[in-house]
Amino acid sequence: MIDPLPVSQLAESLRRVRSGDGTTAEVVQWLRASSAAIANIPMPAQRSRYRDYTRTLLYKNDLFEILAVHWTPNCMSAIHDHGGALCWLTVARGAMRVENYLRTDG
Repeated sequence: MIDPLPVSQLAESLRRVRSGDGTTAEVVQWLRASSAAIANIPMPAQRSRYRDYTRTLLYKNDLFEILAVHWTPNCMSAIHDHGGALCWLTVARGAMRVENYLRTDG
């Protein structure tokens, strides 16, 4: 197994991408190298009865957050956007299907 890279390294890569000094390849490299370790982040004991997922905050600063999101099997989310935020993700265990939509409401 590959040793997981520290979250601080991902945070630095994200900071560099935000400032224009880095590339998304740095972020993708971290996600690929660390996905097995990410799968071992425990799911929080309490979960909202209104959501099919929980979030574990791994890092936060004024520019971005790094979260581990734990979805329950066979769940789905409503159509939504992330308010113009850039997002990267990796699936550590299981599978995910994503459908992207083009906004036409301006």
